[in-house]
Amino acid sequence: GQSLIVSVHAGAPPAGGAPVSLFAFLPDAKLDGFTSRQLPMTKAKPAHKRILLKLSGEALMGDDAFGINRATIERIVGEIAEVTRMGVQVAVVIGGGNIFRGVAGGSAGMDRATADYMGMLATVMNALALADAMNHQGLVARVMSAIAIEQVVEPYVRPKALQYLAEGKVVVFAAGT
Repeated sequence: GQSLIVSVHAGAPPAGGAPVSLFAFLPDAKLDGFTSRQLPMTKAKPAHKRILLKLSGEALMGDDAFGINRATIERIVGEIAEVTRMGVQVAVVIGGGNIFRGVAGGSAGMDRATADYMGMLATVMNALALADAMNHQGLVARVMSAIAIEQVVEPYVRPKALQYLAEGKVVVFAAGT
């Protein structure tokens, strides 16, 4: 089993287009000629054992100007749930650009390090929202942070993250740089 890294930078589809599906990155040929919706999940044979999904904060906005669009996050979580039912381990790295852009703050006269910290905290907010939506859809999600805020999320510890993935939990990474 190989690992795959998928990056999704925008939640809103192009004008007149359909939203990007996580299944676009799992070609039918890799599923023995069947799409995920044609074959029972227990029989699908994914090409990858583990996926690292990079979601920009903007991917959570949907058609909104900022923040988190609930319908968009629920659609994303629904696709993640389908992939996990195929036996694929899923880890998510989440951005924070829908809440705060550190680079923009830095260019507007704010101390760059302070702006970066604010951006890192925005990723924690997105990770909590994503994990909450996952838990509501029956997934078990764990948020792990690169900065210590243990009252809110777990600290990132590599062996613990790998254990969670092996247990079938979705791991959401936050506060990275």
